[in-house]
Amino acid sequence: MAGPYYSDHFTATTSGTSIDDPRTKVASGVKHAAVRYSRASVTAPASITTGEILHAMKLKSGDRVNAIYISCPGFTGTAQPANIGLYDGDGVVIDADILADEATAPMDDLTTAIDRVDVFANAGAAIEEEDVGKPLWELADEGAGTYSEDPLEEWYVSITMGTESSVTAGAEIVLEVFYTSDGN
Repeated sequence: MAGPYYSDHFTATTSGTSIDDPRTKVASGVKHAAVRYSRASVTAPASITTGEILHAMKLKSGDRVNAIYISCPGFTGTAQPANIGLYDGDGVVIDADILADEATAPMDDLTTAIDRVDVFANAGAAIEEEDVGKPLWELADEGAGTYSEDPLEEWYVSITMGTESSVTAGAEIVLEVFYTSDGN
């Protein structure tokens, strides 16, 4: 008989595999973590079109995202898709749609996200339900990233306007992120 097996409260990763010593300590981002909140608001000063990037906020690569909400008051007209992804501190893309994909509602049409909508729960193909709460660097590794450990960097959480987007001046996008951090 294999085992016993332990949850991620005992291992250094979120994999929950069998370990030799259940007394192993984990980062506070997993056990006894305080939920943190970050909010960003962008009001378009001019027309924003396909492919334009809005860097909303910075989080640490080891932060663990639990929920992402988007509100787009004032968005009207035709469908306005967008992606939410990660960029490194220099603004280089890590994965432009890992946190929310324009192919998944409500990101396929921001005019439907007038009120606060949780987009992380329906992030897209790369993120599954069991990925919620993983560190950002592990989420990036599920997508286009190639990380074997936390690079201990600050990353941008960014909105990239999708295909056929055209946001008029004065339209507002509010992004809210609930996450835990282990202090790295």
